[in-house]
Amino acid sequence: MEFLSAADKHIGRINLVDIRADLHTFGIEYPSSGQNVGFLRQRIKNDEIVIAIEGEDLSGFIVFEVFWKEKVCYIHQISVAPEYQRQGIATTLMEKAIERAKMKGCDIISLTTTLSAPWGVGLYQKLGFLQKELEDVHQEIQPYLQGGLVYQPETKGYFELRV
Repeated sequence: MEFLSAADKHIGRINLVDIRADLHTFGIEYPSSGQNVGFLRQRIKNDEIVIAIEGEDLSGFIVFEVFWKEKVCYIHQISVAPEYQRQGIATTLMEKAIERAKMKGCDIISLTTTLSAPWGVGLYQKLGFLQKELEDVHQEIQPYLQGGLVYQPETKGYFELRV
């Protein structure tokens, strides 16, 4: 299993077209709208995507974003293909993202997750994340909790890790 990011020497294996095609196999649509393509392109440019590759298959990925002003890293999404789950890939992807966030000077790593997904909650807690209240969310992250990622306290949880 290889874990690659845009900063790695294998940069040619990480490009927008391939990522969009691979994410489609996960059931994730990143249409060619300027906002979504621009978002992914910026994450690649900023070395804020890590992918797990087994042979020629994308087995998992994590997408995160660093907010420099507050030294906060927000994990937008982590996903592992069903046939590769329960093999430690999600843990390694999280560790790689945390490592990169620390190198970029972040003090806090944050994310939201569906509370009905015990595997996710368990993973984040195992890595030291603590569930926080909505009022604890950093100002720069709040827009992600509105609109498309509506924060519903009864179903979604906000988690932070201080590094």
